[in-house]
Amino acid sequence: MMASGKSCLGRAKAAAERTMLLALLLAGAVALAAGTGGCATGEPAADSPNNATAGEWQSLFDGEALDDWRNPYDWGETQVVDDEIRLRSDEKFFLVTDTTFRDFIFEGEVKVPDRESNSGFMFRANVEPNRVSGYQAEVDPSDRAFSGGLYDEARRGWLHPQEGASSGEEFRKTVGQAFQPDEWNRYRIRAEGDSLKIWVNGERTTAYRDSRDREGVIGIQHHGEDGKVYRFRDLRVKRLVGEAVAQGDAPPNTLTEAEREAGWQLLFDGESFDGWTALGAERIPAEHWQVVSASGGAIKKRESDNVPTAPDGQPLEGGDIMTEDAYRDFELKWQWKVAEGANSGLKYNVSEQMSTAAEPTRAALGFEYQILDDERHPDAKDPTHRAGALYDLIRADASRKQVRPPGQWNQSRLVFDGSHGEHWLNGEKLLEYDLDSERFADLFAASKYADVEDFARKRNGRIVLQDHSDAVWYRNIKLRER
Repeated sequence: MMASGKSCLGRAKAAAERTMLLALLLAGAVALAAGTGGCATGEPAADSPNNATAGEWQSLFDGEALDDWRNPYDWGETQVVDDEIRLRSDEKFFLVTDTTFRDFIFEGEVKVPDRESNSGFMFRANVEPNRVSGYQAEVDPSDRAFSGGLYDEARRGWLHPQEGASSGEEFRKTVGQAFQPDEWNRYRIRAEGDSLKIWVNGERTTAYRDSRDREGVIGIQHHGEDGKVYRFRDLRVKRLVGEAVAQGDAPPNTLTEAEREAGWQLLFDGESFDGWTALGAERIPAEHWQVVSASGGAIKKRESDNVPTAPDGQPLEGGDIMTEDAYRDFELKWQWKVAEGANSGLKYNVSEQMSTAAEPTRAALGFEYQILDDERHPDAKDPTHRAGALYDLIRADASRKQVRPPGQWNQSRLVFDGSHGEHWLNGEKLLEYDLDSERFADLFAASKYADVEDFARKRNGRIVLQDHSDAVWYRNIKLRER
């Protein structure tokens, strides 16, 4: 249900009056807390946020229409009244942008119905049907006074401050009173790399580092109290793409200066299969693998439904691809995403000779970082076959794992140094192992590889992308030797 808004002239005048008053009251505080700029005067540009460029403010809401916003829930009512977005519901829900944002500054105002309410601004958030998860700048008018804190919605809970800890009391005493429960309150969020900062009414309340989510939507929350109305206005965003690149975040399939200095090398250039070859074959089969230009360049495993497969699902035709070079002790990081129901893996410590000695000759034998749609693929019934696991050997720590849904990029990392190995996903360590330990020997003896001679022996091995017939994408594949 939509209500008509004011004229453009009226909105501009109202916005100017609000920002002028805010500037007079908070200019000093903003300068001290934010270091650069505060609330800009005049009405923000009304261009689509999807077209935003670095350094330009873009309006997320023009006071009239909810273009680029959606409600992913089966409940919740949204109205546009007097240049405001108003939310009503008897269950918690979030209104979110269609556009995703990576490195940016966000500003917006919120007014809560009373001191018993609760709300927040989501950012870099993940969206599924009837569920939104991720970072939230807290709106808390209660006596707890955690407004401006950082909450991990539907996942880890409080990141800053820690509820019930001394940090909570310190937060209340120092910055918890920046929020004015009966007034409009202006929030500012700066997300850049792993740096997450929040301001409330010009006072910085949170400076935290976390790398779990690097990109996602922006959202506003109704906490689910029947009859209450939450109000939001003057929502805008400024992308920091250029600044992020300068400070260490590079476009896909490129290295930053810091990465070069640290010894990282690209295994995929974003344009070709240079440095890659087929396992057990003379050429990479174009019917199965291709380099696509989308997303800055990616290696795509093409879906191939009618290919004959071995009992474990690996194709007898087509096959895995591998690096031309071999590596012994290294750290590897890469991004991947899957289609719904897909299965794949990144393998390491792979011997081509051992892999091609028995059928299927196109499938690599080696340690596998499992890549899977856990929600839809039947292989997920076995915990050691789920995303992030050391396939058929060690399950990923489910309490630390946050895998993004099909169609969204995940960031993975593995360490293989001496006898020590680690698997990471989206900033969290999921497992580690020691090849020389009794624990690993027991796990190996119980695995499908127990009878494969020399399978677990450390070697100069290839890095392999697995052909499991499903559509999967890889990019930003980077390695440094140890």
